[in-house]
Amino acid sequence: MGYRSDIRFLIPIENYTKLKNDCLEKYKDGSHFNFLEKEETREDSYKRIFVYFGWDNLKWSDDEEAEQIEAAVLDCDNYHMVRIGENWDDLDENHNLYDTDVDCIQIVRKFEEEKLAA
Repeated sequence: MGYRSDIRFLIPIENYTKLKNDCLEKYKDGSHFNFLEKEETREDSYKRIFVYFGWDNLKWSDDEEAEQIEAAVLDCDNYHMVRIGENWDDLDENHNLYDTDVDCIQIVRKFEEEKLAA
């Protein structure tokens, strides 16, 4: 089964389009990475478009395709990436969002205190 993580990225749409096309070319059937699992666009005050995307419960470490995606993201001028591992204290965050005010990735932990139905 292996160790699983939840991964989120935020990159400019131009970089996202190139990354998506590169992955679809490599995996022609689209089976390896489903980019539509979590995908939305965000705009900054300069009208630049960013794409927020990622996966839940993904085996991320020691994966060739994951390394390809991470390398492409780190090559962007503006990016934000967050990986939350299975262990409570396993959190990696890396970013380079210095010339934009786009809504970045937010990590929220909260108590669920709904009353259970009797």
